[in-house]
Amino acid sequence: MPGSECLWWRGAVSGRGHGRFYVGTVVAVDPGESGRDLCVIAHRFGYALIYGAAALNTVPVLGYGCDNPLCQRIGPGHVKASSHAGNPLGDPRGARGRSRELRDLTRADPAAVAAEPAPVQAEPAPVAMTPQAPQPVAASAEAAPG
Repeated sequence: MPGSECLWWRGAVSGRGHGRFYVGTVVAVDPGESGRDLCVIAHRFGYALIYGAAALNTVPVLGYGCDNPLCQRIGPGHVKASSHAGNPLGDPRGARGRSRELRDLTRADPAAVAAEPAPVQAEPAPVAMTPQAPQPVAASAEAAPG
């Protein structure tokens, strides 16, 4: 979005206010049962692409330095390793209500969102144990052999 450092999600929004998408159907193990759709939370998927799936599994929560639950930019000031205590996205609309409103506004008037993406929230209290951000995975380390 021009004028904003965030990479804005413009698709479906989960019940917690984050971008989400479906990657396919998990095949049922038992005969007669149907498979289930596999939904992925977009910022967690992006984090795994940058740092690797193993790094994602060690991070309990991903937080937003930009206070924008629709942001997909991975790194300092945006989506980063966090904790439950250090990640209060408090808003009277609720996470999903806020995200839907922001998403709809990005579709209708991107310039307005770039001017002021979200109301500034109070800074969270310092957390005693802040996870260290892992280093990005080299592209060749993630590539399949062959």
